[in-house]
Amino acid sequence: MTTKINWKLRKQKKEIGIVEGSKLIKQLREESNLTLKEVGVMIGISFQYISQLEQGIKAPADQMLACLAECYNVEDYIISEAYNRVPSSAEELLEDNAELQIALAKLSKREDKDDIIKQLVSMVE
Repeated sequence: MTTKINWKLRKQKKEIGIVEGSKLIKQLREESNLTLKEVGVMIGISFQYISQLEQGIKAPADQMLACLAECYNVEDYIISEAYNRVPSSAEELLEDNAELQIALAKLSKREDKDDIIKQLVSMVE
């Protein structure tokens, strides 16, 4: 039963992310005064695909999120957060740092993890 509930919650979170992310990438494109075709050329994909992303018909791959962030000159975590995804820059940091992986694994088991996370976040803001 718990597995079914977790799966449903993950699916709902993903669907919400697609809606929020699609709104954001359209807003960023419009604020950048770029057409669908111009963005497509910059990234190397069709303008039809960009349109599908903006309409929430398709969900972009993680690499596409990084490309869109670069195209719109924003940090990758901004677009990734809208899609409820881990930014590629954070994934790379984790992949390249075994000590950080171990520290996060240990942190996940601590009762005071929320307090520690708040402290860490405040240190990097």
